This record gives sequence, C-alpha cells and structure tokens, in this order.
Amino acid sequence: MNIQTISIVVPTKGCVNKCKFCVSRMRECPNHETNTDVEQIKKRIKYAVMNNVNTCILTGTGEALQNTKFMYVLVDIFREMNNPFPNVELQTTGVLLNDENITLLKRLGVNTISLSVSNIFDDEKNMAVIDTPEKLRFKLSDLISMLKKEGFNIRLSLNMTKDYDESIPKTLILRCKELGAEQITFRQLYHNGDRSFDQTKWVMDNACSPTLIKD
Repeated sequence: MNIQTISIVVPTKGCVNKCKFCVSRMRECPNHETNTDVEQIKKRIKYAVMNNVNTCILTGTGEALQNTKFMYVLVDIFREMNNPFPNVELQTTGVLLNDENITLLKRLGVNTISLSVSNIFDDEKNMAVIDTPEKLRFKLSDLISMLKKEGFNIRLSLNMTKDYDESIPKTLILRCKELGAEQITFRQLYHNGDRSFDQTKWVMDNACSPTLIKD
C-alpha cells in the first residue's frame, strides 16, 4: 500500500467538546503536553518525506487548537525543514477557529479543514451531539463561509447518525455542496458492544441505518 499521509496527534488535556460518540472519552489519556521531543518529531517527518508522504493531518484526542504552544513548535519545525508537506489538514469540530488561530493555521501551511459534523441541517442538533460549550457554539454555514473567504478547502466529515435516516445520499451531497464543501467523508459510527460505556449506548441508539451506509 502506498501511504500518502502522516497524522500528527496534538497532545491535549482532554477535549473542550464532549461528543456523544467519542471513543477517546472511553479511556484515560496521559498528558504529554510538556514533553515535546522536537528531534523525534523531525526524525519522523524526515522518514515520512523519504517515503513520499505528501499530506500531514493535524488531529488529536482533543481539539488540536487547544494546544497552540505545540502548534507553534510545529511552525518552527516545518519552517526549518523547508515546509515538507504540500498538503496540511486540520481535523476539528470547528471550535476555536478565531482570527488568531486562523493566522496560526496559515503559518502551518494548512490548506484543508476537515469539519466533523453530526447534523448538516440543524445547528442546534449538531452542537448538542458535539456538546460544545455555549460560548463556543457556531452556525455551520457562517463558519464555512468565513473559512472559504480565508482560502481554505472544506471537507465535511459526516458522523452518520439516525438524523440522516430520512435522507437519500443525493440529498446529503447537495446539502454539503450548498454549504460550500469541496469534499465529503461519510463516517460510520462504531462501538465496542459494551453498554457500560455511555458512548457505546449512544452509538447503539443513534447510529444511522445500515441501509443508508450501503446506499
């Protein structure tokens, strides 16, 4: 298999959101925020580039932009290594995308923002599933419009909940197009079968129908 991407997991102390289906909430994650080994990061990036990796994905068990200190370290690393990746992508629910952080993303060379969305038709339902703090909530259409004006490509990663069961694939695709997305990911929700976890119970009760996934 020809690997084309490398994921850099930005360390965070948990997540500002409390997504109902988030598997990261089912386990304890040690905090490595103060233990950034710059030389090890450089080695891994160099190895990826030597193997023709051209895309870097910034992700995390929390929101990557919760740890801007680490992101600024990456800015210096990328600059020192002559901006090794032509494509840099941020995975996010859309929170924390303020003016200062937009400037940071541009310095990192981010050109695609992948927005994890749980309802493309209803902002209140989307925010409820993501369980974003009230002061950080937003309208999806306004956010996408702002990001596109800043020059970013938009991928909508749809968390396939039962809210979409009454829709056909064409309806979902046209809505994403209406919102301004260039790309779509249909993300099937998985669980471990253990209903002792709230996340498992939520996915069991709220995942979309297998028929829609097949379609």
